[in-house]
Amino acid sequence: MDGSSIPERDLRAGRVLRGALRLNHRKRENLTLSGNSELTIGEIAGKSLEIVLEFEPQEDLNVGFKVLCSPEGDEQTVITYSSSLERLEIDTSHSSLSSDIIQPWPYPQAAFAIDLIADELQDVRNQRAPFALNKNEPLHLRIFLDHSVLELFVNSRICMTQRIYPTREDSSMVKVFSKHERAILRHIEAWDIAATNVL
Repeated sequence: MDGSSIPERDLRAGRVLRGALRLNHRKRENLTLSGNSELTIGEIAGKSLEIVLEFEPQEDLNVGFKVLCSPEGDEQTVITYSSSLERLEIDTSHSSLSSDIIQPWPYPQAAFAIDLIADELQDVRNQRAPFALNKNEPLHLRIFLDHSVLELFVNSRICMTQRIYPTREDSSMVKVFSKHERAILRHIEAWDIAATNVL
């Protein structure tokens, strides 16, 4: 290992820690998304999921997906990649309808204890990370979703984690989208996984 990648065995080990057993496999392939379009993946929904998806490489790739979406979209967590900006982003601006929840920085574990250290916190709703695809490299995303915990692995090179707190029981939908240009989703597949976190 050269320090720039996350070995697949580590991803498998993480899967074991989440309950090992993957159930109810579903998959869709070769989905074309027109520019500025969004598609609900109706057969994939839930609060404890492993999701894998891959977009075809292209010069201007501005795509993403949404998890824990309510039917009307008033609750949703949005993950976006922009090749022109060379950036990944997790947007939690609409992850929860609760006014009691913030995304505290630099103490993310303090979401339920903001009164104790309120003077030291910022409410940061967008987590961003630099990431550049190599020429002709597809965008490969693996997501572990465990109720209020989201882990995102990107091309086995970086990992982002985020706490989210949806309030609605029906905030379980998954959507994919493309901004600006047409994009091709080679495949998206998902498994139900055993929950380890129930918040």
